[in-house]
Amino acid sequence: MYRMLRPASSFVVRRTCCALHTYQVPQVWSTAVRRFCAGSDVERRVIRAVEQFIEGRKEELQADLTSTELSSDDKKKSQKILDKLNELPAVTGELSWEKAGFDEIDCVEVLLKVEDEFKHEMPDEVADNLKSVSDTAAYISGLGK
Repeated sequence: MYRMLRPASSFVVRRTCCALHTYQVPQVWSTAVRRFCAGSDVERRVIRAVEQFIEGRKEELQADLTSTELSSDDKKKSQKILDKLNELPAVTGELSWEKAGFDEIDCVEVLLKVEDEFKHEMPDEVADNLKSVSDTAAYISGLGK
């Protein structure tokens, strides 16, 4: 059995072992599936989510540097991480979490940002294996198929 969405309509064709059945589905649903399947759009949206995470992380680190509650060692660590984030080139599909200098918590947070962007919760087993922008975009692209 498989399902195929016709891009210009709001009908779903479902094949069973003996017959084809056509069902009308809500336009909102068919639009959501089409948006999920657009590969380059998916990568662009993942990149945008990663950029938003990086900008938010930079703001957190800047606040840490001006905080009176942190020790000088913690401030040095924050400055080192901030410097690494500032040295990153533009986010592309080839960017890996390791190359970006993300620790385990950063990896979880960036994937949470992606989940928010796509309104989809990733299983932990999948999220543990996503190591880059391209891995994440490939996973999200595969959801619409």
